[in-house]
Amino acid sequence: MKLANNLNVILTCPRIAAIGLAILSLALSNCAYRMGERFAYGHARPLEPSNPGVKITRQGRELPYAQDLRLEQGDLISTSSDSCVVVWGKGSSGGVLLYPQAGIEIGSIRLLFGKMLAKVRGAFQVKSHSVTASVEGTIFLIEAKRADVVDLMVIEGAVRFASVTQSVVVTEGNRSIARGTQVGQPVRVDPRVVQAWRDQARTVFN
Repeated sequence: MKLANNLNVILTCPRIAAIGLAILSLALSNCAYRMGERFAYGHARPLEPSNPGVKITRQGRELPYAQDLRLEQGDLISTSSDSCVVVWGKGSSGGVLLYPQAGIEIGSIRLLFGKMLAKVRGAFQVKSHSVTASVEGTIFLIEAKRADVVDLMVIEGAVRFASVTQSVVVTEGNRSIARGTQVGQPVRVDPRVVQAWRDQARTVFN
């Protein structure tokens, strides 16, 4: 699985929590999550057995990585500096790809830090402290960059971004950056960049 590690693209979304952790939750209706494949960033090869690459913590106890491990509410998943991992939703609902040095919490999914590529089928919402993104079937890239900045790029479909003061619809091939409750107007992204991320999503999720 080849990752587009030469792309510097991110997507911005909501207001993020204090303590310097960006928090974003992705709610897939009635989804149970399970661990997918882990691999070395930028390469097709799986990780060496000596390099776990992925840390799974449940109620303060670290669990060994296992593909298809069923995840529970409150589980923490994080990646090392050279690894990626896929987390699948239930059935055909889709999944997310965590890039190096990213972390999520399972409940729905909360992106605590780092970059995540998601492909979701069916209606779902992405939430943060001040912004809700409502979609129905989409591919998007999101990165929690700083305590008040999240960057969102829509690769396929459309996402409605709404804070308490603003609401914008981000359509395919566009990007929006939110700083606090201020949601930026969508801007076009270079089509070659969008296509590169679309190709990566198809490689990972199809």
